[in-house]
Amino acid sequence: LSAENCLGMVRLAQIFSYKSLEKRAKAIALQHFPEVASSEDLKELSCSELADYLGDDELCAEEEQVFDTLATWISHDPTTRQKHVHELLEKVRLQYVHPTYLFHFIANNPFVQASPVCRSILESASQLLFPLSPSNCPDIKPMWYVPRRYTTQ
Repeated sequence: LSAENCLGMVRLAQIFSYKSLEKRAKAIALQHFPEVASSEDLKELSCSELADYLGDDELCAEEEQVFDTLATWISHDPTTRQKHVHELLEKVRLQYVHPTYLFHFIANNPFVQASPVCRSILESASQLLFPLSPSNCPDIKPMWYVPRRYTTQ
């Protein structure tokens, strides 16, 4: 079981209802996410499967990596996947993204730009990160929302 084969093992374990293998393989995928994110298997996940990984508190990745992963996944089949951009962007903990990355890469991403919901999320994130006046940001989790347990290897 490794970062290269863990996503395939999760699928295989689900087919055969082998819960302990599924749990171990998913734990490896979360722990070694930067390697898993560059795999071809990741591009074959469904939106709900990808959202499950991206939203997991145990995911060992920085938020910029999370966004890059969702953008790569959508780019693999943009005509059918672009409609999921807002569901996946909600999994990115924007309050932990460096502001430069947020405004240069996320806000300028064509999939994000094409979605009114995503633009609203970014507006809320901007207000949260740079408050000019107290405002309610329903699309963004509060600052005390649990950060990921990422590690630098």
